[in-house]
Amino acid sequence: MEHVLAVFRLAENIPLPKVNGIGSGYFPHHKFDNIPYLVSGKHHYDDDCLHYPGESIMTTITFVSWEFIGHMIKSGDRFEVREMSKIIGYGTVINVLNEGR
Repeated sequence: MEHVLAVFRLAENIPLPKVNGIGSGYFPHHKFDNIPYLVSGKHHYDDDCLHYPGESIMTTITFVSWEFIGHMIKSGDRFEVREMSKIIGYGTVINVLNEGR
């Protein structure tokens, strides 16, 4: 079940392997200011294309720990998209699709 609709911008200066593109099924970490730990989530894009540094993409995200964090995420929240300590890009929640209460 998808939890949020967000816009995600891939950073322009990220090293391999992201210069080779990412597609639906990408499963990075997300860092929200009000959540003290990284949150894993699976991205789904509306196309079968690969996306590259510098692109902005509409995505739905399914978070693994939604039952614990869903009540803390609101429309307008900004987040970093990471692979552990490496920042891959930035996102903004457009809409919460499934309230986590």
